[in-house]
Parts: sequence; C-alpha cells; structure tokens
Amino acid sequence: MRNWLSILLLLLLTTATQADELQPVVFTDQWGHEQRLTSNTELIIFSHHKDGSAWVKQALQAIEISSMDDHHWLYVANISGMPTLITKLFAIPKMRNYAFPIALVTDNTVVEAWPKKNGFVAIYSLNNLAIESVEYFNSVDAVRLYLESK
Repeated sequence: MRNWLSILLLLLLTTATQADELQPVVFTDQWGHEQRLTSNTELIIFSHHKDGSAWVKQALQAIEISSMDDHHWLYVANISGMPTLITKLFAIPKMRNYAFPIALVTDNTVVEAWPKKNGFVAIYSLNNLAIESVEYFNSVDAVRLYLESK
C-alpha cells in the first residue's frame, strides 16, 4: 500500500509542473494588433518551432480560417528564439500575407510553463483559461484534421 501511495504522490508532483490554468495575456500579431488570451478563448494552437509554424499555417489556409475570434481560437507562435534582425526583416513581413492573425511570443517567459513537446504543435482545449486537454501533432495533416473536427 505504501508503494502505491508513493507512486501516486510522484505522479501528482510531476503533473503539477504543467500549467493547469493559463493567465490572461495580450500578444501582438504580425500587423501590430492586439491578440488576447482571455476566458473566452476555447482553443490555443501553439507552435514553438519553424516546422510547427509551417504546419499550422498550411492547416489554417487549407480550412480557410481567417477569423480566429469567430471560433474562439488563438494561434500563438513562439518566435523568441529567432534573431531580431531576421524577425523584423523577413519573418514578420512574410506573416503579413497570411489571412489569419498570429499572436507572436517575443519573450519566452510568457509561455515557458505551457505544455509542449519538441517537434510537435500543441493544441490546448480551454474552459475559462483552465486547460482541459492538450493534444500534440507532428504534421500538417494531423493539425488540419484536428482543427476541422472543431
């Protein structure tokens, strides 16, 4: 019995490190407009690497999403590791051609505790800023199929 309690306690401690509830955040998108994570946000699409950003872009274009607000979605891309010169001269101008807003993370501390896996896009289902589930995807087709089901 004691071993089971130890295992249960260990499991509780390891899952407690994930963010169970997110805080409201105001991001800036590629056009300089505010993108807000609020209690009304139901789905966060979170990419934190170049391939993941390409998968999300292609998936959103394939399903012809332009207004995230209509779906209560927020697409968040962590670009904090990108060199500033590359970001300003190339990445953001390219993103301005997209039909949908991207909440850009330029300070990693804002999303540091958010659940993620290397090489995957994370999609969080939220209820009043509480994370109800986290799904991980490693291809454009997987992201697209999941978003189409929402």
